[in-house]
Amino acid sequence: MPEEQQCKSKGMLLPAGCPCSAGPVVHGQAAMLRRLVRQPAFFDLSPRANAIVGAWSNLVGSGFGTGSLFRWTAMANGDPDVSDLVEQLRDFQKASVYGRSVWHYYCDAFGDGIRDPVRHEASFLQSFFEQQGRGELEEGLSSWVDSEEVRKCKDSPVLPEVSSEDVATAEARMLLATESPVDGQALLESFPCQWRPLYMCMQKLSVPRSFDFRSLVAELLECPKEDLEQVHEVPRSEDFQPCPPLQLGMTLAGLHGAGKAANKNHCRQRWRNNGAHARLQELYRRFVVQEVLPGLAAAAGEPVQGFAAAVQTEPVLRVVLPSQHAATKRHRDADYGHIPEELNFWLPLTSVSGCSSLHVESFPGRADFHAIEGEEGDIFRWWGNLCEHYTEANTSTTTRVSLDFRVVAGSFWAAAAKAGTPQQAEKQRRRNHGGSMTLGSSGCANRADAC
Repeated sequence: MPEEQQCKSKGMLLPAGCPCSAGPVVHGQAAMLRRLVRQPAFFDLSPRANAIVGAWSNLVGSGFGTGSLFRWTAMANGDPDVSDLVEQLRDFQKASVYGRSVWHYYCDAFGDGIRDPVRHEASFLQSFFEQQGRGELEEGLSSWVDSEEVRKCKDSPVLPEVSSEDVATAEARMLLATESPVDGQALLESFPCQWRPLYMCMQKLSVPRSFDFRSLVAELLECPKEDLEQVHEVPRSEDFQPCPPLQLGMTLAGLHGAGKAANKNHCRQRWRNNGAHARLQELYRRFVVQEVLPGLAAAAGEPVQGFAAAVQTEPVLRVVLPSQHAATKRHRDADYGHIPEELNFWLPLTSVSGCSSLHVESFPGRADFHAIEGEEGDIFRWWGNLCEHYTEANTSTTTRVSLDFRVVAGSFWAAAAKAGTPQQAEKQRRRNHGGSMTLGSSGCANRADAC
């Protein structure tokens, strides 16, 4: 084990050779490292951050193990508790596709298939980091999936290199997007020619029957699949605790009985621990990898294999019950911290039209709003970042249930990341649209955890 130096101010152990061990140690070191491992590999880091990451990389390369990095970041405040370990585990999964594969294998092999870290004891999580750090999980992982697939997932996704001109274009595009009124035509012409048709108008696509989102969502809403449009009429017990999306829909509709549910943190915890929620996440990831990214690449004339993109980590589930109140005010996603290169995907799980649907303009600035008409099995791809959209009060007799998420092609995301635009609005984006963006690829086309 490398020689260690004690940080007097916070009691954090630092390896010999770490740039911080040669001088005063900032007490926020552990937090900084946590932030670094949250960033996709293509993010530009400051020289100091690069030096820190380089030191850790040298340790990993010499056999010290990535698991040790996460254990060390926890030492700043003594032995980690469950919440610390859960945070570290999530950071580890976000850092690479391979990290998620290792964790999923470990859970399937030793954790009864339960992949939500919150549902495991601290000893289970600690054991994972120790075994992974020593390289003891590699052999089991190789037998869990084909070794060639492991190799692909270890190396992917890989984003294309971007030039200084690409970065300058991303910066200029962001400035154009913040102007009022927005010049949609100028923004459209800033994209490469092959990408422009995807931003010019909405495209209606199909969802293969094998992706049964409706059944899983019905399970989450505790409603028979065939009655999803009438979820507002399903009898409920007095102590019924709806999941957060249904809770929001019931509150908007004036069903104040929903307010008796447990506090927000407890509701969120129940939501995360729900088996149907985990299965919905897995289905969503598989859908993105096998359908969304290949379809996006093909539409733009890009190579499908290995096509990389930044993808919303979790789709937004919306439950809009019959009500006298509109669920969504007129806006564009750029108002909530999204970058202009982003494309929206809207997936209705019930029949939608008129007041029960989403109203959108066909192109930025035209204000020619129309209600989307669709049903289960449809998915709509459109430029929701700059096209204004809203909902009316759902005065129909049916509930609208839908999913939505956002995708940015890897080349655009890489340029925007170097320009610093996604990082500036990360908190606002997560608060309003259900999650941060994570790097995904169509390179592991048969794996559900590739994004």
